[in-house]
Amino acid sequence: MKSSLVLQKKRSLEKRGRPITRAGDYDKVTAIRLSPDFRAKIDAWAARQDDKPPRSEAIRRLLDRALAAESPAAASKQSRTGRPAAKPGSKQGG
Repeated sequence: MKSSLVLQKKRSLEKRGRPITRAGDYDKVTAIRLSPDFRAKIDAWAARQDDKPPRSEAIRRLLDRALAAESPAAASKQSRTGRPAAKPGSKQGG
């Protein structure tokens, strides 16, 4: 009797938790820490959008925009030291 109870308990424990998935079948979770001020800025941006995306979607969209803004033309404007070129109208230190 005791051995059958142990087997039943073992089987129930094996079925707990998230089902096993193959690698690449899902997006991995990436956690980041945001200051309250930065989080408020993201939330304010999301609130101005027509579809009012949740914070995670707002972060994805903002990152997509930032990465799309990087282009070979922008990269060629970097100085020889590897630092980005000064913005127009700003004082360049050096």
